[in-house]
Amino acid sequence: MADLAKNLISFVIFLPPLILIHELGHFIAARLIGVTVLEFGIGFPPRAIKLFEHQGTEFTLNWLPIGGFVRPLGEDFVRPVGDNATEEERAAFEARQAERNTLEQRNIKTKSVMEAGPWQRIFFMIAGVVMNLITGVALFALAGLIGVPIVKSATIEVRGIAAGSPAEIAGLHSGDVITAAAGLPLALSGDAYQAFANNTGKAIPLTVKRGDQTLTLMITPSSTASADVGGVFVADVTPDSPAAKVGLQDGDRIVQMDDKPMLANKDLYDFGAAHLGKTVAMIIERDGQQQTLTITLNQQTPALGVAPYNPLATNAPTGLELLDLKLYAPVTSQPLGVAISDGISQSWRIIISTLSLPIDLIRGKISLQQARPVSIIGITQMATQVTQRAVDQGAAYPILNFAALISVAIGVTQLLPIPGLDGGRILFVLIELLRGKPISQEREGMVHLVGLMLLLGFMLIIVVNDLVNPISLK
Repeated sequence: MADLAKNLISFVIFLPPLILIHELGHFIAARLIGVTVLEFGIGFPPRAIKLFEHQGTEFTLNWLPIGGFVRPLGEDFVRPVGDNATEEERAAFEARQAERNTLEQRNIKTKSVMEAGPWQRIFFMIAGVVMNLITGVALFALAGLIGVPIVKSATIEVRGIAAGSPAEIAGLHSGDVITAAAGLPLALSGDAYQAFANNTGKAIPLTVKRGDQTLTLMITPSSTASADVGGVFVADVTPDSPAAKVGLQDGDRIVQMDDKPMLANKDLYDFGAAHLGKTVAMIIERDGQQQTLTITLNQQTPALGVAPYNPLATNAPTGLELLDLKLYAPVTSQPLGVAISDGISQSWRIIISTLSLPIDLIRGKISLQQARPVSIIGITQMATQVTQRAVDQGAAYPILNFAALISVAIGVTQLLPIPGLDGGRILFVLIELLRGKPISQEREGMVHLVGLMLLLGFMLIIVVNDLVNPISLK
């Protein structure tokens, strides 16, 4: 019951406000270009109550709490309704306005979406995306102003090596620190993975620190290398948690819980969820030596109080499992200019990574799990973990950064040229500009309706997947 309450709170905090912000962008744009807005809905129909009416627009509260919608004259959520339906809506709107007492209300002029020019319609359709992107930048900047942890330095440490892999053949050892690859200095494991992906099949030099020694080792990344490195590593320990009380440390490898081997993060999360409040035996490996600890788990999640490092993120071209060891400065407030600049940079990185995701998947730069689409359920699962992390740390930046990420992601997704989305509607306007005349509203409406049905079917599959395979953040 407590977990359900946390999920509901996390859902309400993150998704509905960000979707409403998107719709607010459409609403403002419609007002600016003179398009009549029949309804601005909070939540999705069926309607619960009509809140009020302003300048002919009905503001309503609806039963399904998943954001909101703007219904302009001539459209039904995501598609044009056709000339006949538009004229019926216009007549009903004008009749309603004629009943008003003031001259101002009687003289309100009506304008449907299709009566707006092509560039006005593009402005109306893209406004929600722009609003989401602005919100993302603002939230990232706000996190910086309030205070975020700054990485002072970072090193890339080898934590695992797959048997028979290019990494083993090159002579790399667990505990080695990689500082350069192919002559380029490295700061984070992502830089190393990029260097390996760009040099598949080529022998490249690695600069490695091993104790007091600096070595140069040659490695040949291969697309067929094994990535079979098991184990769950501790990346962070929450103060006053069960893990902290038994002395668990960053870098420890959790080998086993009772008689259950820990091969992936999900094993650890599933075991913890199934043994809340119980005392169990934990086998860990530290500095090559195994030891057994007795740990009493929390009564509710998070059971252990650790942030595990995902061992399945092993780099397939090399068989290497790398861990970023980051040294953070205290949480520090950024100057306004730096916070805004950083917010723009982070938003831009999200846009680029989202758009390049299919190419990165095909080229093997990311795994299917990393490219996994998520539903409202999956976002709520992540939001719950982020909220808990913010509570544990007593800091706002995890919530603000995650909300910013979701806002930017909503904007980018809506811009994809898929029927039923804003990008699909913009595509029809661009075709109209090329043809010199619009596609019939009935035909366009049918395409968007079919696209929306397919999207809903796809989302249903993703929802089921998120329920069966819950998402666990590192």
